[in-house]
Amino acid sequence: MDMTFTPVPESYRRFAETECQDAPVYAAWTRAVAGNAELCERIARLPGPKRQPNLIFAAARIRTPERPDGSFELDSLSPEALVQRLLETWDAIEHTLLTRANQTNEPARSSIHMPLMAELDRPIALIEVGCSAGLTTIPDRYSYRFRTARGTTTADPADGPSPVVLDCDADDDAPEHLPEIVWRGGIDLNPLDLDPSTPRGRDDLAWMKALVWPGHEHRAQRLEKAARLATEQRARGPWTTVTGDLLAELPRLVEQAEREALGAAIVVIHTAVIVYLPDPAEFEALMAGLRDRVEWLSCEGPSVLPGVASRLGERAQAALEPGAFILARNGHPVKQAQSWGYWTRPLPGES
Repeated sequence: MDMTFTPVPESYRRFAETECQDAPVYAAWTRAVAGNAELCERIARLPGPKRQPNLIFAAARIRTPERPDGSFELDSLSPEALVQRLLETWDAIEHTLLTRANQTNEPARSSIHMPLMAELDRPIALIEVGCSAGLTTIPDRYSYRFRTARGTTTADPADGPSPVVLDCDADDDAPEHLPEIVWRGGIDLNPLDLDPSTPRGRDDLAWMKALVWPGHEHRAQRLEKAARLATEQRARGPWTTVTGDLLAELPRLVEQAEREALGAAIVVIHTAVIVYLPDPAEFEALMAGLRDRVEWLSCEGPSVLPGVASRLGERAQAALEPGAFILARNGHPVKQAQSWGYWTRPLPGES
């Protein structure tokens, strides 16, 4: 949610209503913040992208002890006590906000893109823009359980079942086999490496776990397992991660994939990334220029990509599931999806 131009109380109440259906602790916290004028004033002085509830709460959570089950000491506070804690520790929280970013890297988002990738009949050179720690740059390292109207379809990596199993309520086109990914690339302004054997890796992993919402400790546990898989895969290679602006770096990374992964289908993916760009239309124009060279799979909010939103239409947008994102292939809407990969469904009016 873009909170740059919306008053803080309004944006926080809207966040609670539209984003927190399965996160009652976050919903209560967010409503409490919306009702405190002093705290809202402090949040309003932050740069727009730093005002997000999940970023502010993560900055507060990481300052408190983590429990064995993956929760944090802060999670047991009442909404009123949470607001008071934020006010009392605001200077330290603000410092964390200005030095960290919202880099939620949910492995389960791989369930959204996997069915379309599995349709390709060639090995894949995968490029992820906004790759964070690369946990969705290794979709072939996870096992999947796609629950469809016909039953449950499972798909495992080529070398056997994964310690990370992703469940998704899906359409009837769930894949039974995973594609072969022969080359990986990623672009991020601040790429993370969650190698648990290094101090920086452990520090970044702690931050990523703090971003996981209270009550979703299973996601934090899955995050740790996925981090180990990503560390293993980086050691195997080939995997190129670029630090920089995606508009500038993506054409160069495509060229590198063409040189190093001859004959592979180059697939560009992203989820909940383009909303952070000043002008998403610039990214659409870039992808249009690469159309003959790459397969583009996007998953963003319904109105983020102007071309996708136009093809979807206002009537279909109004009929989407609450909080749904749009999965699109080469700029054309294909499905609606839950932003963390819990489900994919037909677009409104389709069966």
